[in-house]
Amino acid sequence: LVVRVGEVEVECVDGEEVEVRAEGGSTLEGRIGPCPEAAAFCEHAMCPGMCSGRGVCGPAGACHCYIGYAGAACQLDACNSQLDCPDLESCHRVSGMCGDPPPPSPPS
Repeated sequence: LVVRVGEVEVECVDGEEVEVRAEGGSTLEGRIGPCPEAAAFCEHAMCPGMCSGRGVCGPAGACHCYIGYAGAACQLDACNSQLDCPDLESCHRVSGMCGDPPPPSPPS
């Protein structure tokens, strides 16, 4: 995991502290830490668009949208009933989206 302290990027190893030196006019100096586990930190930093502030980032970088939102990054307004859709389009229960249903899957 690489972290930025002031204008300097330093490697932050799991569970260790980082030595920070004053450079380039910075007054920051000393040790900070311990560093978080990179796997745990990055797991939640990988969601698309940080879920647009409309959901939470879960394991494997997948957004879990709050009620009323949909899409990979929770960027879309979702519907709860036909009344939420313009021109009374259908509201699809599975996708939470207004509009025509997706075409059926071809038979195998």
